[in-house]
Amino acid sequence: MQIDADLKKLERRAFLTFFQDGLWDIFIGLFVLGWGLGMLTSADYLVGVSFVGFWLIVLALKRWLTYPRIGYARLGQQKTRVISRLVIILAVVALAGALMAVLVSSGSRPQWLMEYFPLLFCGMLALIVAGIAVWLGAYRFVLHAAFILIAGAVHQWLNIKWPYTFIAAGALSILIGLYVLFRFLRRYPRASPEEIDAGR
Repeated sequence: MQIDADLKKLERRAFLTFFQDGLWDIFIGLFVLGWGLGMLTSADYLVGVSFVGFWLIVLALKRWLTYPRIGYARLGQQKTRVISRLVIILAVVALAGALMAVLVSSGSRPQWLMEYFPLLFCGMLALIVAGIAVWLGAYRFVLHAAFILIAGAVHQWLNIKWPYTFIAAGALSILIGLYVLFRFLRRYPRASPEEIDAGR
């Protein structure tokens, strides 16, 4: 029984290392910023392109920056399924946002949706991000959820253009990610494969 508890504790620790380098913070920031740029330039395709592109970039950076420092934390099947579900959830959110944008821009739309669309959409997105953060125990990501919600509220009540509030929210998330990444790189210098295998 104690062995199972220790294994779960080790697995949990390995899982959280997946988020300790700041790269996923930067991913969220770039995605939100890309969304803002897409609205600003009317290039809606940037939402999907930025999601896929930044996701692949983060995975590549992990192989270059993270694993040579702390090793490759092999997640259990359950945790791997969690990551896959996160991808699906984020993709669904992006699709829902695009569909809501189409509905708002169409001729037939409920008045309340038109009036409170920014706040409702950002609230939905922030709730999902915060829920995932609490679910995974990566509580730092609640900050990104707060930035997204504030972006919608600022646009709703201060009448600042939505693309600018999204760009600002994305920039704040990127700054947090860069700070976490800088701290991670200082804490974990690049090690040789022998040092990683020996547990440093």
